[in-house]
Amino acid sequence: QYPIVVENDQFFILDFYIPSLKVYLEIDGKQHKKRVEYDLKRKKSINKLWKLREIRIQNNKAIRLSPKKLEYLLLNKKRYNYK
Repeated sequence: QYPIVVENDQFFILDFYIPSLKVYLEIDGKQHKKRVEYDLKRKKSINKLWKLREIRIQNNKAIRLSPKKLEYLLLNKKRYNYK
């Protein structure tokens, strides 16, 4: 986990952050289904200041994610939500 400051000393915790690729991974549990608006606001704040690409993966899919698929997700420049 990696803390990232956005505005007015507000910060968010990223699940995984890869600075060399300017990408972060968010592993979502069931609670995120109720936090869609919050997650979108968070994503916009992070992107506005840090220009990072977000990859969201549901936790039940993350545990089955192959190294090859993870590599593809990280290196592909398109926005991607693996759900």
